[in-house]
Amino acid sequence: MGVIVFSSLKGGVGKTSLSLNVAHAFAFRGCKTLLIDLDPAGHATSVCRQGTERAGSPQGSPLARLFLSQDGAHEFAGVDSERLPVSDLELIVPVRPYFELLSAGAELRYFFWGQGPRAFIRFFPRLMAELKAHYDHIVIDTPPDLNVLTRNAIAVGDVVAVPVDSSRMSILSLEELIISCQHIKGPTWSICRTMVNHQATRVRRLSSSRLGANLDLHGDNEHGDESAGRAASGFIDMLREQEEARVSTPAHGGENDNSPIYLLKTMVSRTENQNRLTFQGKTAFDSRATSKLAAEYLGVARELERILELSCPEPLEDSDNSMYLNQLL
Repeated sequence: MGVIVFSSLKGGVGKTSLSLNVAHAFAFRGCKTLLIDLDPAGHATSVCRQGTERAGSPQGSPLARLFLSQDGAHEFAGVDSERLPVSDLELIVPVRPYFELLSAGAELRYFFWGQGPRAFIRFFPRLMAELKAHYDHIVIDTPPDLNVLTRNAIAVGDVVAVPVDSSRMSILSLEELIISCQHIKGPTWSICRTMVNHQATRVRRLSSSRLGANLDLHGDNEHGDESAGRAASGFIDMLREQEEARVSTPAHGGENDNSPIYLLKTMVSRTENQNRLTFQGKTAFDSRATSKLAAEYLGVARELERILELSCPEPLEDSDNSMYLNQLL
């Protein structure tokens, strides 16, 4: 049904936890889901593999093994056929029912230099085209950097979800990411507020006001979540003005991108349970004690699924960018 990319230029905002738990949320609902870990640090991979290691199971990045020759020189293999030899390598690791993993490893850094970027740009879309035929949803966890892995994940995504917290650096990173990726046409952008303590209402209001203060360049910010909705509208208006100025020159052509940026209503809470689950190699769906946290991730998954329904078939006419997604449900 779609490819969802979780991306952020700032670490510590819950991006990997979102990737893991939203992927498991889809699987929990019976959707066959693949999680692709593109972060060389492999945090999502380490959580998924904890307690599920199989004897003889290959370590490292299967993408690197697929695209690199095995002669030890780290030269890129010449794969010229239309279909990549996916069946020749053990790419996919089962994690839970309906939930599978394409793991990461430090070898992904080979794609950062030499012939690496060119090979990844060439082969990754072909690999995705094959994988999409076998899954209801594909979730991609990207590194906290705008490198070749992140850019190409965004390029193949249907929806890009950017987690933000209450910090100013988080909002600035959001702006930088979206502005830097304006040239990538296709994905619909969404914003998910994370690491919010349900009991700390002051922190929640601060998160909304900071989001509004940094994104809404033309309006006031007196009303919490409502101002955050206007913030997304103000920010996309600013992006459109930049795009109109860019395409108005003779050197460019094409139509303006009027896609909305969705601010998800569901917020993911900061809890000690989340830290404990990570150490145990579990998600919120593996324990009854974390059912409230699981419900939040299910809410995020449902909203992202709704965005897929809205964005993939046909673009909405006269869409209101300040509208929360729950107003469309």
